[in-house]
Amino acid sequence: MVAISYRDDDAGYWRAEAEHWRGEAKRLSAENAVLRARVAELEGQVAALDERVATLTKLVFGTSSEQRKPGKSEPDDADGGEHSERRRRGQKPGSRGHGRRDYSGLETVEEIHDVPEGERFCSHCGAAYVPFGEERSEQIDWQVRIVRIVHRRRTYRRSCRCPVRGVLVAPPPPKPIRKGLFTAGFLARLLVDKYVLGRPLCRIVAALRNDGLDLAEGTLVGVLKAVSALLAPLDAAIRAATPPRDICMSTRRAGAFSRTWRTRRTTDGGCGSLSARTPPCSRSSRPGRPRCSPSTW
Repeated sequence: MVAISYRDDDAGYWRAEAEHWRGEAKRLSAENAVLRARVAELEGQVAALDERVATLTKLVFGTSSEQRKPGKSEPDDADGGEHSERRRRGQKPGSRGHGRRDYSGLETVEEIHDVPEGERFCSHCGAAYVPFGEERSEQIDWQVRIVRIVHRRRTYRRSCRCPVRGVLVAPPPPKPIRKGLFTAGFLARLLVDKYVLGRPLCRIVAALRNDGLDLAEGTLVGVLKAVSALLAPLDAAIRAATPPRDICMSTRRAGAFSRTWRTRRTTDGGCGSLSARTPPCSRSSRPGRPRCSPSTW
């Protein structure tokens, strides 16, 4: 048997090593605790962000009519396995329907379809068929008409020598825009398409071209500028009747022309369009561009 002897310097070396690694263990244990706390904090942030995304998604897209109602579960197959058939989209067979919609409020045009006169007689004896009621069916037609209106103003000349006007001319038709080409109905339709339906001018021009009217985008931009001046009195009345804190702004762009529509906040936090005006400065939502505060209105 061999006896192993340790010197004092070897024992001191191993004691120092033990103290060193004991300190490393404490340091790593403390660092591990900090990292665990950080992971728990990040998991909480992720859960909060997931909840916020779900809320915003619900606000944007709303509830789908194809989703199942709460408290009602769809029956699975007998085996209850993973391969159970999903319910088909649409109305279930046998469920109560909502019936057909009533379109009697639409403008109605009746068309009479009659049997040809030569077929209203018996082919054997020649006796005539007698009326026996009618069969009725309905269709919905979508008609878009762009009409060119020609105004002819009658003139009359004096046939006497009395000191009165020599020529009488019928008054000109009313025009929303002086020397303008478009009627009030056309302008109303343009404003609805642009600012209610949110259609860009390029699509409005394309739709008009498909219906037979070829216009340039610049023409419609000039029309929108002129309409802005017409709505100035309404804009002033809205500003006088509405506190500034209840007014919000939304910017629309018509080609190269920027338009600001002044709106009033609704009870649910949204904005309802009220009027439009040409902004005194750029009103763009992009960062770095100048904005006009309500005090400059």
